[in-house]
Amino acid sequence: MKLSRRYFLGGTIAVVAAAVVGPHLHRIPTIWAGGIHDDADGLQALMSGKPFVVAGEGMTARSGTLRGGSYLVGHTLAPDGRVDIVVHNATFTALPSLRGPMFQIENVRSFDFRGNILKGAGIAFVDVGAPHQVVYFS
Repeated sequence: MKLSRRYFLGGTIAVVAAAVVGPHLHRIPTIWAGGIHDDADGLQALMSGKPFVVAGEGMTARSGTLRGGSYLVGHTLAPDGRVDIVVHNATFTALPSLRGPMFQIENVRSFDFRGNILKGAGIAFVDVGAPHQVVYFS
């Protein structure tokens, strides 16, 4: 079997690209919304304005906004103060690995949290009432 330089070079580029790009693809957090996987990293990315992937159905997720779905949370979520947060009609269940509150709300511009169910943990509000904060909770 005779290999051409073009074939060899193409294969080498593909292997190098997979080695460089592959690990970074797995670092983008995922929101699963299926009640099977820990969604905490994906939810934290959503609430911090960082990239995330949506794998679940029956929900809407974009930077700062989450509507519907069921989520497992394995660590405290702390929204970034630069992102307006809107979370409606979602169910959050604490995993045994969660220590402390499910959400820690501190120095946020806006936190609209309505029609949600929290199971196994609560919300900690820090410095609520500062002039720059708007918090809606029901």
